[in-house]
Amino acid sequence: MFEDFYSAFYGCGCNRQRNNGCWYGSNSIRGPQGPRGPQGPAGQFILAEYAITNLTAATNANYPLTSYYTNYTNEEAVLDTTGSGIILQPGTYVIEYYATATGSTPTVSLAMFINGTVITPTTATQTTAADTDIVNLSAKHIITVTNQATLQLRNLSTDELLVQNATLFVTKI
Repeated sequence: MFEDFYSAFYGCGCNRQRNNGCWYGSNSIRGPQGPRGPQGPAGQFILAEYAITNLTAATNANYPLTSYYTNYTNEEAVLDTTGSGIILQPGTYVIEYYATATGSTPTVSLAMFINGTVITPTTATQTTAADTDIVNLSAKHIITVTNQATLQLRNLSTDELLVQNATLFVTKI
């Protein structure tokens, strides 16, 4: 039955045998290959990396960030004057963070905010039994910014939260 379907669909009479029929196009009728086109422009990999080390934030407070690395040339992603926000210029970005945290029960939670509004897919939550439990939180999302905006990493836990190590990446695509 399937052989008849492929034969009728592709019109070649093959029975989907690998390397023996048109499944890979080995017996298909083809014309000569055309010339190779010109090389496209080099792609840009634009990245900014920010870090948090051993910092505590109260519930609903933003974490101060340290600029660790950037290859942005037009200030597409720079720290704001408070040091707890990243100013993004219009464009599309992959935003992501990876954090190790402790100190809140029963819920440990972080999320990214843009202009004070939570970016819901970036909310990461873990349940803990004790304040000494260490958890890993991470999220990754693509956002499009149409006007200048401020990106922040905020503690959404039920109590203050110590972020022992965190890295936040902003990649323009």
